[in-house]
Amino acid sequence: MSKVSIVKCESYEIEKVEEATIKALNLIGGIGKIIKGKDKILLKPNLTIARAPELAVTTHPYLTRAVIKLIKEQGKTPLVGDASGGLMGMIRRKYKNLEDQLGAEEWNKMIFSGKTLPKFLEEVKKKVRKFPEKSISQIIEEAYNQVLTVTGTKEILDEFNIKATNFEEDYLVVDSPQGEFLHSLILARAVIETEILISLPKLKTHSSALLTGCIKNSFGCVPGPVKSTYHNAEKEGKFASMFVDVFAYAKPALCIMDGIVGMEGEGPSEGRPRKIGVILASEDAVALDAVASAIIGYEPLRIPTIRVASRRGLGEGNLKKIEIVGERLEDVKIDDFVHPTKREKIKIIYRNE
Repeated sequence: MSKVSIVKCESYEIEKVEEATIKALNLIGGIGKIIKGKDKILLKPNLTIARAPELAVTTHPYLTRAVIKLIKEQGKTPLVGDASGGLMGMIRRKYKNLEDQLGAEEWNKMIFSGKTLPKFLEEVKKKVRKFPEKSISQIIEEAYNQVLTVTGTKEILDEFNIKATNFEEDYLVVDSPQGEFLHSLILARAVIETEILISLPKLKTHSSALLTGCIKNSFGCVPGPVKSTYHNAEKEGKFASMFVDVFAYAKPALCIMDGIVGMEGEGPSEGRPRKIGVILASEDAVALDAVASAIIGYEPLRIPTIRVASRRGLGEGNLKKIEIVGERLEDVKIDDFVHPTKREKIKIIYRNE
């Protein structure tokens, strides 16, 4: 039976986050058991956009810090990385002259060409007369460093002398024969080559996916504008299948969720911070999402990503088949958590699922 731990954590004080993280992990067997025999360890926080931690858009850096510290105490040093969806917008705003030279229509057309961010910028460079006097890798690195700095993640990585892994810089194309929408995937090389992937998602609503959790966090393993192409699944009513196709290949061995302050309303970035006061942990990402969704007032199997992943045998989405340890679910549930309002749009997006 899948096991999910729930531990109360009322604030982001470093000591309290460390204590709650240790407790959450010990309730499911401890970090040592999970990473035993593994040297290549990759942490994947949600760094979707350059927003300050208190806005509850990204994984709080003190949760990332707590997990890094625990892994270091086991004599190992993890990699930390993400493919921040906000990089494209940041580059677009900073180098607006590039879009002006191309025209908005051509720029947008190129975004949906399925290219990675370096290849996208290479194509832009060929088509414009005036390109910044910087290398493409410098442009991407500057944008990524801004995300790391604003989210508070860079300070934590510097403390432990860890260099961030940018999923935009190196990637591979892999076959996905079991995919229901994507039969091949472009994923960060670090994700494919790691021995153990640890997901550090933020507990948030999502205006299209309903929930941003462990399953959805794996979508950050897809680099740059490729994400935009994958979103074509929405037009075919296979949105959840697309997310689950990525998750199936980039399936974390452990998930630790930041639910201390989550986001309600029109997440994943335009909602409002809402105190939830929990950290959750599980080796079953689907089960963790199921418990997290129940905490904020959803019926888990009504969340398309949970339903599809559970149907495909990638984890347990049925609460009755999940062992919850630590706090009782009924003691942490929030009855008035605000969900996204675009119900009719959601029905259309998932019409074939």
